[in-house]
Amino acid sequence: MLHRFLGQQPSGFPMVVFFVPFVCLSLSACAPKEKVSWSDDKDLILQSLDNISQSQKLSQSNISLLNQRMLKLERTVFKQESTVASLEATLKQQKMKQIQWQMVQEQKKNKNKHDLASKKTSASIKKVPVVVSPSIPTISLAKKLKKIEKDIQKVSEVATRDGVMSKKTKEKDLYTAAYLSLKSGRYDEAILSFTDLLQQFPKGELVDQAYYWLGESFLSKGNMDQAIKSFSTLIQTYPKSAKYQPSFIKLAMAYKEKGRIGDAKAVLQRVIDEYPDSRSADHARIQLASLNHTDQQ
Repeated sequence: MLHRFLGQQPSGFPMVVFFVPFVCLSLSACAPKEKVSWSDDKDLILQSLDNISQSQKLSQSNISLLNQRMLKLERTVFKQESTVASLEATLKQQKMKQIQWQMVQEQKKNKNKHDLASKKTSASIKKVPVVVSPSIPTISLAKKLKKIEKDIQKVSEVATRDGVMSKKTKEKDLYTAAYLSLKSGRYDEAILSFTDLLQQFPKGELVDQAYYWLGESFLSKGNMDQAIKSFSTLIQTYPKSAKYQPSFIKLAMAYKEKGRIGDAKAVLQRVIDEYPDSRSADHARIQLASLNHTDQQ
């Protein structure tokens, strides 16, 4: 009766009541949810991975190139040593031949004198024909020996020059490999390489640079005692080095990490006093102000 009163079919109202909430729930389920996106970091991460890959390839390429150059130098030195040995052997052989020829000539000369004396004592005086032995080109042989000696001297000079160049190249190669290890974060490897360079080339052209980056490697590793030792050695031994002033700043940092604030301040003040207009002095003023501010707190 109620349905008739409302003028609706008996089954219509329950269907509407069921359908409306269902549609609402469906629409709410289809609503987009906020998702966490990593697109902002994606490019940076991919670029970092690509940089690491490129750095590894560069390191491998450098190592391969160094090995090839070392092998080439070893072959060159071996070839030159063989050439020198061959020339020395030839010179000795020529000298021996000259000595033997002189001995033969001396024997012939003595024999001729003896024969001439014997003929003079004979009753009949006859003219003794002069026997001329076939001459060996002594002057030509002497020139040849002199030329061989000059060749040996030239080869020795070339070998010495190449040896010096080889040492410089090896020093540079060791320095480059150690520097790449440091910049790649392989601090232990960098420390070993720089130490090896200093042992092999204690008077090399890159010793001051090696001490600086060795100290930097120790500083990165947290070994402040060795860092202090490396920077102090550079400061005391190489005052004309390009890394002389920056070493004071690094030394002050090592002193600070060790808790030796007074020593750190003294080093920084020395840079400011001795090189007031330098970039290192600007860095020293900033660090010194920071240390003084820390003391006031």
